[in-house]
Amino acid sequence: MIRDVAALPPPPAARAEAPGPASPPAPAATPEPAAAGSAPSIRNPHLRIDSELNLVVLEFRDAVGEVRNTMPSPREIAAYRSAGPDEPAAPPPQPDLDLEG
Repeated sequence: MIRDVAALPPPPAARAEAPGPASPPAPAATPEPAAAGSAPSIRNPHLRIDSELNLVVLEFRDAVGEVRNTMPSPREIAAYRSAGPDEPAAPPPQPDLDLEG
């Protein structure tokens, strides 16, 4: 049976606190507006797809936007490049089933 949502009790966070002196609500934090002409915010981490390797690279940037660290590391990416493309897998061997006899 489906119950009416209005009949459900409020969640714990919405229930009234124990009676006592009420404290004034904390003022809401307001973000400071960006200064005119400032650089746009940098998203961290940044995802880059290396289509040659079929690999996603996480790039961590500093405040200026320069790449400071990557996952996988540049050394690991170079190893992927030097390894070359994967060879296609050989088909699995067929079982030798003797169903006669």
